[in-house]
Amino acid sequence: MTLGFVLVAGAGVAWTGLVDRPGAAPHWAAPAAKAPASGTAQTRLYKLLVPWGSGYRPGPDYAQFGDDDQLTGAQTGAALRDEFSNLPAAQRSRADQFIDQAHLKGVALRTYQDAANDTTVRTELDETAGNVPKTIVAAFAQEVAAAGSSAKSQRVPGHPEAQCAAFFLDQHKTIERTLCMAAEGDVLVNYYADAIEPVDQQAVLGFAKRQLDRVPGSGESV
Repeated sequence: MTLGFVLVAGAGVAWTGLVDRPGAAPHWAAPAAKAPASGTAQTRLYKLLVPWGSGYRPGPDYAQFGDDDQLTGAQTGAALRDEFSNLPAAQRSRADQFIDQAHLKGVALRTYQDAANDTTVRTELDETAGNVPKTIVAAFAQEVAAAGSSAKSQRVPGHPEAQCAAFFLDQHKTIERTLCMAAEGDVLVNYYADAIEPVDQQAVLGFAKRQLDRVPGSGESV
């Protein structure tokens, strides 16, 4: 699930903890579009996701959630607690407390593959309570600053509030990840784009803009 919650709830997570190391962009025929795997009615968050099309088709499956899914607050909390189950007792206790305080309302996520098969994207929207999204984005900004030269700061056009960084996922510097986080009201936007060098950073950040434009509170039209 979202690395933002790992940052705040996990306690002491280093920059290397932000990298979940996917493989290179896969090549396959596009599967047919489908309803959310949960089989429920489309939630508010799910409707905010950028639809497939315009050069992007369904991407690789992400963990047990596939390429397109939505979760309730209870399901999200359970998934996060499962991820934190191997933490030391003190950190696990802090993580549980943070999850309770976040009052999770739900998550929607979708993956994308570009037409050239050299860029994969995953977008995750988390709906919480209070200032939790801003707290997470601030923690991410601190991690980016602490990373120094190992992460290149990036900016999404029209969204100065979004915190983005690009860094290589492999020692040969062939796959670059652009990771963005933004707080739009009660929604935390998580954006991951993995691209094979040379990276079209304008296209990568342009897709991030498309997603942020769809979230109420961004000041942009849908």
